[in-house]
Amino acid sequence: MGSAQLPPEKEEQLEERIILEAATEACVSRKLRLTEVRVPTLVDVRDANATLECRFELGGTQGLYSVKWYKDDLEFFRYMPDNRPQHQSFPVPGVKLQSKSSAEDRVQVTLTQLTFNSSGTYGCEVSTEGPIFETILQKQNMSVMALPRSEPTIHGLQPSYSIGEQVTAICTADKSYPAPAITWYINSIKAERWLLHIDPPHDELDSQGLITRSIPLRFIAERRFFERPGGVMELRCTATVGDRVWQKLATPVLGAFTNQILAQEQLVTSGWPSPP
Repeated sequence: MGSAQLPPEKEEQLEERIILEAATEACVSRKLRLTEVRVPTLVDVRDANATLECRFELGGTQGLYSVKWYKDDLEFFRYMPDNRPQHQSFPVPGVKLQSKSSAEDRVQVTLTQLTFNSSGTYGCEVSTEGPIFETILQKQNMSVMALPRSEPTIHGLQPSYSIGEQVTAICTADKSYPAPAITWYINSIKAERWLLHIDPPHDELDSQGLITRSIPLRFIAERRFFERPGGVMELRCTATVGDRVWQKLATPVLGAFTNQILAQEQLVTSGWPSPP
């Protein structure tokens, strides 16, 4: 007894289904993955270079088709092992290649002559050979700055104060780019502008575009500021660039005072909160 023959349209549908299932199985079996994309988060513009590395696993029987590097979605480097030459570079603002290297599971590029324009989003894209041409892209941000190379300085302070005297201190951060955020603290309490007089920042720009920033702090000495052991008041200023912080401490003390100054103290009100 012979087997029943499918109508032509059913045979065509069956063939299409077999092809679809084969393609689906191929998709499921794909194992291309990026195991690591190394991009420095923060680089000092005065450093010699920055190295970017892309590591991957092809999996299965697929061969490598290409590895591409991008900055802000603009391609600046391409590695295609079957091409001659294998390496190609393309002009992109802020990107200057010093060297490149490639292996069966990684591609590394080194950028040189960094500028602030080298900041951006860098991406590595890996593609396998046809007929699938599987592609994976991963991005990371890199910020190019000029970081302070020393802690801030505090000047203008006297070694001791009497109640009712004006305290004037100037915090100056080491040159950087962008300009640092400077914050004052008195006895670990942040100095707020509505409580104390904090002048606007004074910035000086050098020939390299780096900024030296200073911020003065002025307030009247009150007994509550000197309630630490030994009549000490702690002044601290911090300079923050990116996620990095530099700080400087100064500890003037409460000096001798007269009955007249004690009387004046009763008239001094700054609204400063009591220390915890």
